[in-house]
Amino acid sequence: MKEINQAYGVLSNPEKRQNYDRYGSAEGFTQGSSEGGFGREESFFKDIFDTFFGRGDEYGGQRTYSENRARPQAGNDILINLVLTFKESVLGVKKKIILELEKACDSCGQTGAASRNDIVECPICQGRGVVNTIQRTVLGAIRTQTTCSRCQGERKIIKKKCTKCGGRKFVTQKETIELNIPRGIQPEKKLRYQGTGNDG
Repeated sequence: MKEINQAYGVLSNPEKRQNYDRYGSAEGFTQGSSEGGFGREESFFKDIFDTFFGRGDEYGGQRTYSENRARPQAGNDILINLVLTFKESVLGVKKKIILELEKACDSCGQTGAASRNDIVECPICQGRGVVNTIQRTVLGAIRTQTTCSRCQGERKIIKKKCTKCGGRKFVTQKETIELNIPRGIQPEKKLRYQGTGNDG
């Protein structure tokens, strides 16, 4: 952080930059000086750090991108097209249809593992969910973070998958539901039935 601050101070100041180009030294700025901060440049510089390092912690801390993954996610909607006769559209009708739904696996509790002991820390990222890489540039060493390709940011991997869902965390099952089509429904009209789609 200090090295990049110093380099930015030189590059953003024409006089300091000219001295640096002429003498090849770091004269003109002191170690770690920020002259009270960058003002508007501070926001610009923070955006650069957010891009390379992620958000949420101080620059020296560990950041991961998997916190949001722990939040509950809604299941996917299902779109069904029904063809009605003229009589059905005028008088209304009840129709039973069979859906193939993705339901949460009750065997593994949506962990995807055969047992809790089969969920272990990812050996590639050491449970951080991200992999750090160091790139040498004219501004110094820049550390970047990318989502771990092994665990996909989940921090954990599964040694043995659930035998029921095969590690998918969902099982496909057929369900019969009854749709109540109201009378006088217009063509291309969409009806919404909550709680009948795939599990989250």
